[in-house]
Amino acid sequence: MLIMQYISLLVAGIAIILAVFFYLRGEQNRQQLQQKLQQLEQRQPSIEKGYNQLQDMLHEIRTGMLGLGNRVKELEASIRTLENKQTEIANRQVEFEHQEASSPLYTKANKLVAAGASIEEIMQECDIPRAEAELLISLHKK
Repeated sequence: MLIMQYISLLVAGIAIILAVFFYLRGEQNRQQLQQKLQQLEQRQPSIEKGYNQLQDMLHEIRTGMLGLGNRVKELEASIRTLENKQTEIANRQVEFEHQEASSPLYTKANKLVAAGASIEEIMQECDIPRAEAELLISLHKK
């Protein structure tokens, strides 16, 4: 029976030692966790600063993209306007060529322009107004 008491005391002692060991071990882990938490809390302002900088950059990028989108729309409208003008000019040129082909006076005037005749000579030979003679010379130069 005495042996049983010693064994009981021994088991109780071992249990107390283990309890103290696990308590100290848990305390050590808790301290390590607290240190890590403090390190993270110290880094939080710089992380927040970086996050805010990224937010600002993103806002600038979005604003720039909106500006670019508006500029692209303006350029597209300008291109459409230029294309319409180009089509109109091409149509006018075709009409002018038809007029020119149908009128022997303009054919003769073009030949005179190509030969280097003066405005007065073209007006007299072809019986066309000064403005038309000037226009023919201007078109020939271009």
